[in-house]
Amino acid sequence: MYEAILTACAEILDREGPSFTLAQVASRAGVAAGSFYQFFPDRRALVAALIDRQIEVDRNELAAFRALPAVTLDQLPDVLVSGVLRLYGARPRAMAAMVALLHELGRAGDVQALSQEFCAAVAEHLQRHRPARPAADCLEAARAAVFALLGIVRHAIAAEPEKRLDSDPAFRARLLVMARAALSV
Repeated sequence: MYEAILTACAEILDREGPSFTLAQVASRAGVAAGSFYQFFPDRRALVAALIDRQIEVDRNELAAFRALPAVTLDQLPDVLVSGVLRLYGARPRAMAAMVALLHELGRAGDVQALSQEFCAAVAEHLQRHRPARPAADCLEAARAAVFALLGIVRHAIAAEPEKRLDSDPAFRARLLVMARAALSV
């Protein structure tokens, strides 16, 4: 029931954005109000649980990225773009709503910390291919790539919230150009 409620909430976020009611979520999940409130006493608790679930997914993505065998420098932009599109591409409106809700709950720092960890992991991959370059240069290139991609994706979501970004080859190509440019230390 807990997962059904979280899934229903994510679906409503994707359809309607961050302005939703608990009654909408309970109805979508097929859960009686009394049962719903056993898991989530209020909207804040529901949103916090949804954020926690997404952060767990993001941490698993980060662990998978760190565990990648030696990625060539040519492959790194594609791996980075694929990861960003996996995160935002299939449910762009829900992810944009999650960003808004992070700020509403004062949880933006959790995601910023995770983003910094991801930048460090990208920098580690760069450093393997450019050992003569200072680590600070690799980290700066990684930050430029990651935050540029996230910014472009968030802007695209704001412009066309209904559009699936993960199935648009032209959009992917634009992201690859940006990632290649940023990662060319």
